[in-house]
This record gives sequence, C-alpha cells and structure tokens, in this order.
Amino acid sequence: MFSFLLFSLLFNVSRFSILLLLIYRNKQKYITMSQTEATLTLAVTDLALIAQELICTKRSKENKRKAMVKLLQDKSGINNLLDIDTAPKQSETKLQPPFPEQVVRSNCGTSTKTVGFIGCGEIAWSYAHSIVYHNQAMRSRSLDYLEGSEHSPPQDKSQFSYNVVTLYDVDKAKAIKLSNWLHDNGCEEVIVCDALKEACFKNNNSVDVVLNLTPAQFHKETTLEAIKLGTNVWCEKPLAMNCSDALELISQAKRRGVLLGCAPMSFWGEAQQSVANYIPRIGPVKLAEAVIHVASGDHSFRYGGWKEHPRFGLGSLWDCGIYAVHLLVAFFGRVHTVTRIAGDDNGETNGETNEDLHVAKLEFEGGAIAILSCTQSLLSVNQNNSLTVYGEHGTIFLEEMWNFDSATTIYTQPGGRKAIPQTHIPTVKHAPHPHVCDWTRGCTVMLSSSKESAEAMTAHVLHTLRILESISTTTSSTNVPIDDGTFSTLPRVASNVPRSELAGMQVSRLVFGVLALNGLGKFEALHLLDCVWACGINAFDCAHVYGKAETMFGEWVRTRSVARETMFIIGKGGHPAKGQSRLDKLLEDASESLKRIGVGHFDVLLFHRDDESKTVEQIASYMKACFESEICHYWGVSNWGHTRLELLLENISPNLKSSFLVNSPQLSLLQPITPVYQGTTCWNVEMDRVHSKSGIACMSWAPLACGHLVTEIFDESHDVWGGDQNMKLRNNLHLLACKLSNSKQVPVFNRKVTPAQLAIAYALSKSDFIIFGTKTLSHLSEICAGSILTISETTTTRLEGGET
Repeated sequence: MFSFLLFSLLFNVSRFSILLLLIYRNKQKYITMSQTEATLTLAVTDLALIAQELICTKRSKENKRKAMVKLLQDKSGINNLLDIDTAPKQSETKLQPPFPEQVVRSNCGTSTKTVGFIGCGEIAWSYAHSIVYHNQAMRSRSLDYLEGSEHSPPQDKSQFSYNVVTLYDVDKAKAIKLSNWLHDNGCEEVIVCDALKEACFKNNNSVDVVLNLTPAQFHKETTLEAIKLGTNVWCEKPLAMNCSDALELISQAKRRGVLLGCAPMSFWGEAQQSVANYIPRIGPVKLAEAVIHVASGDHSFRYGGWKEHPRFGLGSLWDCGIYAVHLLVAFFGRVHTVTRIAGDDNGETNGETNEDLHVAKLEFEGGAIAILSCTQSLLSVNQNNSLTVYGEHGTIFLEEMWNFDSATTIYTQPGGRKAIPQTHIPTVKHAPHPHVCDWTRGCTVMLSSSKESAEAMTAHVLHTLRILESISTTTSSTNVPIDDGTFSTLPRVASNVPRSELAGMQVSRLVFGVLALNGLGKFEALHLLDCVWACGINAFDCAHVYGKAETMFGEWVRTRSVARETMFIIGKGGHPAKGQSRLDKLLEDASESLKRIGVGHFDVLLFHRDDESKTVEQIASYMKACFESEICHYWGVSNWGHTRLELLLENISPNLKSSFLVNSPQLSLLQPITPVYQGTTCWNVEMDRVHSKSGIACMSWAPLACGHLVTEIFDESHDVWGGDQNMKLRNNLHLLACKLSNSKQVPVFNRKVTPAQLAIAYALSKSDFIIFGTKTLSHLSEICAGSILTISETTTTRLEGGET
C-alpha cells in the first residue's frame, strides 16, 4: 500500500513540475504549448488518478500490481485514451490573452443570438458588460481545446454568444453613448433606433431577444408591444406592477408563441446553486430568515429621497425583497399563506417620514416557514442581504443573496462551521461591479431551455408577484391564502433536454421512471416531479408493480393540472409474481394503473417481461383486448430477448405490427455478467440488428448501470456489474471525463464533464430514449446536462476501450 501511495505522489509531483516548466517558458500572458506537452500533462494527471483508483479499490497487493502492469501495457488502454504521440508537432496553437487586453468579437461561440436593448440607462450598462464577458467566456471555451486535436470534445447544443444589434431609448444620447462603448468592445453592428419597433428587428428579421431595461412603471407597455411584434423578451424586475398585468403579458406571450422571462436571475448563480445542492443535507427545513436592509448612510435618501431614485423608487419590497422571495420559492416551492407581521407605508417618526419597512411570514406547502424583512429606510450597518436556512440537522448561511460569488457556510454542529464548495458555473470574470453578478444568466437560461422550462420560469415570476402583492396590500396579522395553480418549479439549469418524435408527438429522450418516487414523502415527490417537468422532461415510465409511486404521480398530475396531451405516459403490465407468469393480466394491470394515475389511456403499453411458453397468437390476443378497451394507443415489450422479439414481429398481424412502437432492454457502457433482475435482457448486437430491420424505437433503462458506473470505488466482485472488463470500461469513462474537463471545453452551465454526464451521452448515442430514476435534484441536473452532450463515434470507441 505504501509503495502505491508513493507512486501516486511521485506522479503528482511530476505533473506539478511540468506545469512550472510551462509557466516559466511562457513569460508573456500569451500561453504557448504544443499538443504533445498538453497531452503529457494530462497523461501524468490521469496516471496518478489510476494509481489512486487502484489504491482505493479493495484488492490484494498482488492483484494491484498485476492491474497496474496491465493498464500500462494495454495498447488500447491509457496511451490511446490520452492520445499520447511521441512525435513532435510542427505547429503550435497560441491561446489568446484574456479580455480586456484584446477585444472579443461577438461572433464567438458555437452560435450567436442577436439582442436588442429597450432602455439604455444604468441597468443597461450592467447587461452590456455582462454580455461582453459572456462572449469572452464562450470564446475561451472554443480555444481551450487545442487545434489539430484528432478528437472533438462533447458539444453542448445550448452554447451561444450574444451580439447586440439594436438600441433604443427615449433619450437618444444615452443610446449613442452605450452604442459607442459596445462597438469598441466587439459588437460592431449596433444600430441606434428611433422607435421601439425598430429595436425588435434587424434587417427585417426579428432579433432573438429584446432586453426590456426601462423603468419599472413602463415594463408592461413596452413588454407588451415587443410581444405583439413577435419578439422574445427578457424584462428587468418586476415584470409588471401587479399580478393582473403580469398575467396578461404571460398570456399574450403564450398565445403568440414567444418566450418571456424576467429578473431576478439569482437562483442560477454559483453560490445560490451551491445552497440548493446542500439544503437536502441539513434535513427537513423548518425555518428560513431573509433579511434585505439596503439603506445607505445618506439621511436624505433614507427619509424620502429614495422615492425619487429611478431604481429604488419602487420601495424595498418590490425592488429588493423580490430577490429574497425569488430564492425562497425556488428553494422551498409554493407558498400557500402569507402573514404580514409589520409594515409602515406612511408612518411618522420624530416628524419625519420613515416609510418602507416590511416584515412578513411565508408558509410553504412543504412545511417550511420563512421570515422576510426588508427596508431601505432604516440605517443598515453593512447593507445586509443575507439568507439563513435552518434544518433539523444543520444550518446554511448565504451571506449575500444576489451575489453569485457570495460566501456560503454550513453548520452541522455547535461551532462546526464549514465553507460550502461552490457549484462551478462559468460566470462573469473581472466584473465591472463590486460584486460578481452575471446579468445575462437568466436570459441565457430562458433561451437555452425547453418550452416547459421557459413556462416554468414565467409561472415562478407570477407566483413571486402574488406573494409581493399579498404583502403589500394586506393589513398586519392577516393570513392571505395564495391559490396559484400555474406555479411550477424553476429549472435547476438551462435545460434543453433533446426530444424526438414518437407516435406523432415530440417526446423527451429522457424518460423519468416514477418508481423513484417510492420512499419519498408527498412534498418531496411532488417537488421532484415539478423539477423533472421544469427541465423539459415530458415522458414518464409507469408500471403496475410500481404501486404507490403511480398513485403519487397521479397526485402530481391532478394538483398541477397538467394537460394530458402534454405528457407521454408509458405503462407496463403482466409482470410475473412469485415466479408465475401474468402476461394474461395485462388488461387488468393496465386498468388499475390508469385509475391510480387518473388518466384515461397510456400512450404506449408494454408487456413487462416475457413468457416463452406463450404463443404469438396468445400475446396478440392479450394486446388486442387492451386496444378494444381503448386503454392504449400503441404497444411494445420490455425485457424480451432478440429471438422472441423477432419472432413476434414476423408473425403478428399487419395492424398490430403497425402499432408496435417500443422495445425496452437494459443498456449502459457496462455489460451485466448475469441478468440485472430475473427475466431481464440487455442490448446486444443481435438486438441492434432487429431494431434496424424493424424500425422500432429503443427505450432502454439503467444507463448508469444501477450506479456502478459512477461510484467512487468499483466493486469488481459484484455478481452483475463486476469483472475486469467492466472495471476497465468504468476506468475509461472516468479518465476520459477527467481529460475532457481539463480541456475546459464544457457546457455553459457545467464547469466540468462528469462521468455520469458522459455515461448518459453514451447511452443516448445508442438508444432512442432512456429511462432513468433519481431522488435528488443535483442528480437530476447532472443527467439533464448529460443529455445535451453529443459525442463522436471516436469518443464512443474510446469509451468502449477500442483502438482509436
């Protein structure tokens, strides 16, 4: 054991030495290195990881020695994985220095979104700076993977840069000033417009999005005009000054098929996402305290002067308290009751107006309670805008709610303070503000997301405004029920889960297995389904044997008023019981499942396992009875072998064959040694042949090999997933994910490529759809991020351990 520890240490020291050498050779800020040098650095890193892997794995000393020798000698192993080439490279790639030492042009990134500004005041400058730095981040990613590399990194389809093309402000001088600055910083096509309508078009084509950065009292009329022109709109907060106007804007956007989003965007910050990831670790949340005290020391500002300020004139609740409510709802879900504890809108203190104090209690469906206090009239020691979350097993403190780089701390015992590592999401670097904040983050999420995700964002905005309106308009100590059936949870990341046509419907290629709901409480289950839906997943895998999970899924459909035609629901029946075949119970099982869920039919109904003693004629009769009962539109099979599947397809009637849609085997990078469960089958070459011949869809399951692909320590003795070959495949996955992460060519909202993401991308490269299950939001986010990666055939070959 000591020798292997020493080996790992030596390799890490070697890696550090090489990096020092590279730094010494590069005296300027330009970084020049050959592909060989970069590859060598990665090789050292990954060899050290292999050593650490072998040390951590439960093996005998002799087995470890043999495994190390095998890994180093295997021609299809580490050398090919890392593309080590001992021949010197003739050409070198020069990486450009960071902004602002070189102007970054706006056509960087994999695609470009055109942007129009409506309003060119103080906030517009914040957005302009963020756009320039966003483009720099995109450009850096396109350069990070060295030129001449034989293998392309996985690509995120949601990556894009921004190009500001139109500006409009009633004060044209402001627009001209901003235009000059943008032109100097990479946006060379900016046109200063004379009317709002002109700002929505570029060369007679609608811009991709307009940013409504006008004062709050003009938000409704300007946003509505842009929507009617057919333009996507991102609006500064608040969307409108009351819920009625906001609902009108949302309805108009939906009717005209355009996207509508609104600040705040804080939930998608690094610190805020970190808090979201850690909240489950402190147990059920009992209490949250949100404090927004932003008054300065200026006496005239505190006592009425804030009313004349273009930004703070809204008052502390609508201008600053909205940040707290936005985060609280994102973290804890729907609020059902608001109680106004204190409020002073027209009070007098020593003869001077002391307005704008709001204290309220928010009660959430999940049982949590939040206390909100906000003011810009009472003198604040340090302009506090903190959030404290109290759970049964710990406390989390977010120092600054609207800053993406805010310090975050978790306390799990008295005095047990520990900094929370931040979720890595590319953000604005060298920001022109005292605090880091990417003003474009929310707009980027909106433009990158699916229709469901974008609608979830506007529903979240509406629910936030309902809470603010309740606090503003009620008297103290009055409970205000909030009945908002449109509410849905915010997407954790910019989620554009890919879709494919199935049975005439655009179906998400990720299918959520509702079996994962078993063991969760009602609130946790409903909240998880809210997040699944918000991520753009509209396909759900159900089965009679899932029991209570189907009932919980039905509760979600009912309470969220989800339209049946927007969901693709898979049912399964006829699962064997106590070793006895039950294929003849398909109709009975499916009917009971539909009652649990509360819907009238399944989009596709599958035989849940096979019974080879049943003839094709018997199978056909069971399914024909289901069609006659109108409980399904299409059918298929789950876990049938390729021989039986081919026999079935060759002998059923043309009508039944035309409605046969899906086969559902297990598929992952690892190959199970024995069936995962009794009677299950896995994808193989013969099954691939049957699918290619028949054209039926593959809806596979267990893409992460029941978690064995992503565990820290691989159990090579496992009955199903063990063995030397599976260990090698698993190591290939982890090492390639490490290499791709080091290249920094990664998705916009994920700093690194994780093994789970790469495994999901691999499964989707082989299967039309994949069924997955999760109980945590962080895992859900990781799977969604993996679904938008595309990997090349070369990468697939490398993952499978073959020659490249």
